[in-house]
Amino acid sequence: MSGDDDSVRTRAALFEAVDRQLRSKDPPEALQTLERLLHLGYSHEDALKLIASAFVAEMSRAMKLLQPFDAARYVDLLRQLPGKPAAAPSDSSPPHAA
Repeated sequence: MSGDDDSVRTRAALFEAVDRQLRSKDPPEALQTLERLLHLGYSHEDALKLIASAFVAEMSRAMKLLQPFDAARYVDLLRQLPGKPAAAPSDSSPPHAA
């Protein structure tokens, strides 16, 4: 299996996760973010990529710090779009209270 195959599978899984969030409206901010980005003139594909970037930023942070995924932090990242997610994977600030 090549790295390209892994990359394609990872990307597909990521967009599947974002699609699931949008369809289930969980979190509702994901769909709100999609609608906001479309209203700002982003294509559907570019809007999905931006949402996915926020998801990856929080997943990376959680994995690097061996902490659970912080849904509140993810929502904060969604609200910052279309700017780059502010929480880099190295962000060591404490997670939001659940």
